Amino acid sequence: MGKKGATRCPGCNSTHVEYQGQDEAGNQKWHCRECDHRFTYRPADVKKG
Repeated sequence: MGKKGATRCPGCNSTHVEYQGQDEAGNQKWHCRECDHRFTYRPADVKKG
């Protein structure tokens, strides 16, 4: 298994982000402590094979 890279803010590219849970659609919610930007990520599809 590989390691997941650090999540970065799409606004300022900072790694100082906090996980805020999930929304109703299952997207991960994040908040940047540097620029106060809030953003979401869709979980990656897991490949089986």
